[in-house]
Amino acid sequence: MQESPEMQRWQAESDARTLAEATAINGNADRLNAAQAAAGRLVADQTKRAADEAAKAAAMKKIAGTRYPTMEKMEKQDGNG
Repeated sequence: MQESPEMQRWQAESDARTLAEATAINGNADRLNAAQAAAGRLVADQTKRAADEAAKAAAMKKIAGTRYPTMEKMEKQDGNG
């Protein structure tokens, strides 16, 4: 779906602010080091949550047994395939 011109403008302006902030961070060694340390903590947390979700999905799949639908079947049921 094509975004509206207003949404495209908002996104471009948001991206410009994000890039300006990134430039400021890259120019400040203390901020960059702190951001890199935070990224390490965040990726560790996100990786753990992803593993937990994968374990839950595997358990659900096992419980569902042969009733586990493929994405293709689900899309056909929804009328998107």
